[in-house]
Amino acid sequence: MSTFSFRVDDLDRKHIRDYVKLEHPSVLDVRRNLIIEKIEDERDRENFDRVLARLETRHSLDDVKKELNL
Repeated sequence: MSTFSFRVDDLDRKHIRDYVKLEHPSVLDVRRNLIIEKIEDERDRENFDRVLARLETRHSLDDVKKELNL
């Protein structure tokens, strides 16, 4: 297992600690979860862009509404 560390100023440290007190087990858990979520979000965006680029036909929201009689 690896360890990461980073520096924050006193105000940011207070914000993080206050956030953790609300409903999270530890600062470590919050940091780990946020980093993993960020990586997953980026992968999802990349996959979406890749799929979107493959689509031959694109429809505007107005076209879809017309088709659905909305």
